[in-house]
Amino acid sequence: MHPTIRKIFVCAILVMLSAACYYEKHLMPSELERIREQPVVITKKDGSAITLYKARVENDNLIGVLNTIITAKSVKIPLAEVSTISIKEFDAVKSISYFAAVAIPVIGVLSASVWLDNKIAQAPARPVYPISCCPFIYSYDGKQFVFDAEPYGGAISQGLERTEWCRLDYLKDLGGRYKLLVRNELDETQYTDELALVVVDHPPGTVIVPEILGRMHTFSAPSPPRRAYDQNGRDLLPFVSRNDGRVWQSDLEGRDPDRKEDAADELTFEFSKPASAKNVKLVVNARTTFQGAGMAKACLGLFGEGLDAWYREVDRFGPANQEVWKWYFDEGLFILKIEVETKDGWKPRGMLYGGGPFIVKDRSYVLDIQDVPDTTLRIRLQPSAGFWLFDRIGAEYGEDEPLDVAEIGPIASGDKETEDIASLVAKADRRYHVLSEIGEAAELTFPAPPPKPGFDRTVFLKARGFYKVHLQAAGKPQTDLLGRIFHEPGFAAQYALKTFLADAAARPARH
Repeated sequence: MHPTIRKIFVCAILVMLSAACYYEKHLMPSELERIREQPVVITKKDGSAITLYKARVENDNLIGVLNTIITAKSVKIPLAEVSTISIKEFDAVKSISYFAAVAIPVIGVLSASVWLDNKIAQAPARPVYPISCCPFIYSYDGKQFVFDAEPYGGAISQGLERTEWCRLDYLKDLGGRYKLLVRNELDETQYTDELALVVVDHPPGTVIVPEILGRMHTFSAPSPPRRAYDQNGRDLLPFVSRNDGRVWQSDLEGRDPDRKEDAADELTFEFSKPASAKNVKLVVNARTTFQGAGMAKACLGLFGEGLDAWYREVDRFGPANQEVWKWYFDEGLFILKIEVETKDGWKPRGMLYGGGPFIVKDRSYVLDIQDVPDTTLRIRLQPSAGFWLFDRIGAEYGEDEPLDVAEIGPIASGDKETEDIASLVAKADRRYHVLSEIGEAAELTFPAPPPKPGFDRTVFLKARGFYKVHLQAAGKPQTDLLGRIFHEPGFAAQYALKTFLADAAARPARH
């Protein structure tokens, strides 16, 4: 394939914002062998549907893996019970057309889910995306580098720098070594302060999920919600019971951006609770949408010629820094309050951080529930409309299993360049490794500790840094609009919703 066409295709796969770029293709059971690595959707004659991986036919049964991240189990379904077998097929013509319409960086277009193929070749093409979010991390699986993490989204200036822990699903121990590739795929400059691996050896049958501050928690069999519903009473269970790619997101059709209540959702999750439980461990798979990344970039543009002064104030932890964090916390755009219903009403008990928008990993949250009086635990989230996708939320009670945790820094590979990179990212000291152009990358090698007999192993990336969006900021700052966005409760979500709906209405004319 010609390199230019390949660029278009890779960019389209990652950034297409509408499920309209895919179509559902039905298969015969005999066709499963040729698409063994693709997930397939099985619709049964009773109307239920599940997603299976590595599906095959054996003795008049359909066999596959139901991958819930927390556990992967084999499933057997008699063919007599199967109504249809289908996969998502990519429509190149439709996708390229749609990309041409949305390549201008307008917030509202960037709000739909993306079907993302994680496997990217060792030398991926160099697309230009109309958003900015974070560096891309690729794990070497023995054959190629695979897109595996995108840490610290939303850290758009040094004063907002943070550390994030991400599970690496594709990283393999190759002769006592792990290899990572850090690559700038976006129109921004990326500053990496620290890169390390956290190697966790844990009892078999447990899964490790990190908290936002890096503490590791063990899960054996977290329970899905008993009930899950939105502000209109609609059932959310099909979307949030397991990690299967079938996500909940806001339905924006028919909303009025001039009504504050239309600019947010209210999601309630009910779990069974032991009467004596004082804490609960949640596992959540959630990410912010492209609308979130687009909103951040558009807001920066509103500062015009005052953008550099705003950056300086954020970086010296002045009022602008406090203003941004308060905005994040209050508006439900990138961080969500986790509320618990207690005997005294709804109380905030934690903060949920979004990942993505391209890829997301499970995070854990430990909540104090000792003032929840009965055997039902109710949790409430109030995301701004269009800013969040939820794939899974589960709950588990009890203490963590013992773990063996080791933090491993990178090693030099014998040349000056890798020595310099390893030195810069060895610890958080504000000596940054910088990737300033699309396509720039750095490869890092880490020692792999010997396996611990009788234990399973999970490896996490520990990454700290920030990024600066490339903007041609000019003109007078739009102070009135910025004031409303940052200080008027709910206005940011209304503004984004209005922009989205206006752009959606204009989209056919652009075609």
